[in-house]
Amino acid sequence: AVLQSIGGFEGLAPHLADDFMLGHLIAQRGLRVIVSKYVIRTMVSDSTLPALWEHELRWHRTIRGLQPLGYAGLFLTFPIPLALLALALAPKSRTARSFLAAAVAGRIALQRVAARALGVRPAPLWMIPLRDAFGLAVWARGLSGHDVRWRGAPLQMAAGDLLEERKGHDPSAKAE
Repeated sequence: AVLQSIGGFEGLAPHLADDFMLGHLIAQRGLRVIVSKYVIRTMVSDSTLPALWEHELRWHRTIRGLQPLGYAGLFLTFPIPLALLALALAPKSRTARSFLAAAVAGRIALQRVAARALGVRPAPLWMIPLRDAFGLAVWARGLSGHDVRWRGAPLQMAAGDLLEERKGHDPSAKAE
């Protein structure tokens, strides 16, 4: 009955973030949404760096469409490149060096705690700054544009996370 009250699966179909919209539309009706205490392991195993870029860009543009103000501040979750920028702008600053040390220590601690909580092996330490730099680059690219690719299909985001097929697209062209 609840699913039907929000338009059923058909009502969720045009949304890129259908899982988010499921909870959101239910909450809008004054019903309670409960987050499970169980962690579902999902392995994102994109086989190439361009595939990972495309996947994460889709996520970023979805977040930007749904929560633009939250997305604007998302860059703060990539502290190592920001600390390196501060150090580059003020190389003799003790504060900039402290900021970099705190950013690195914080990211290592976060990675270890998350790995332990999920029961997985932590990635090598050298990957942490690379991951932060990659994430910051995807965030910057996600600030603009509406093209996404879902399961090989080029789509365009309209308002929020609503999808529409890209008009006049070349099916062999790559979308960002």
